[in-house]
Amino acid sequence: MVDIGIVDVENILRHLEMPENKGIRGRKLMDVIYQATTEVRAAVVTSIATTIVSFLPVFAMQAQEGKLFHPLAFTKTFALLSAFILGIIVLPTLVHIFFNISFDRKKIKRIWNGCLIAAGFIFVVFWQMWPALALVAVGINNLLDYRWSEKRKEFPNYINIFITVLFATWYLSIEWLPWSP
Repeated sequence: MVDIGIVDVENILRHLEMPENKGIRGRKLMDVIYQATTEVRAAVVTSIATTIVSFLPVFAMQAQEGKLFHPLAFTKTFALLSAFILGIIVLPTLVHIFFNISFDRKKIKRIWNGCLIAAGFIFVVFWQMWPALALVAVGINNLLDYRWSEKRKEFPNYINIFITVLFATWYLSIEWLPWSP
């Protein structure tokens, strides 16, 4: 069921990453999404039909076997059909909506890092989860990454990796300490 969405979205993204489709908006974006969706539609229909057809013998079962396996067959069939309808209608629509919106990346980055810092403090204060201080450290590091020069712009990523490894090592060493008598 998830495969339908993955196949559709991956093909749409592949089409949008082509050089001739960089930065498109509006009607042209809709045409690219339609082309990408119809390109994989036959394969998706075939895979769903194969699975549904494989349940036909289950629908013909009688007695105890039928009572046991009918709910499974109906559930899987209806789930596949609904996933197919969602893959045809909802996913391309959502892709069109989300890729047609332009975001202020700096503002989103500040909001996200502020949420990381707040979540870290909430975890520490309410649940005494000290490794959550890593969230605070990563959030502060990301908020201050504009201070690095162009030559060293990858350093904040290295610092984030160091913070993550340091806190993971500390936390796992505390959790894996042997029981002492």
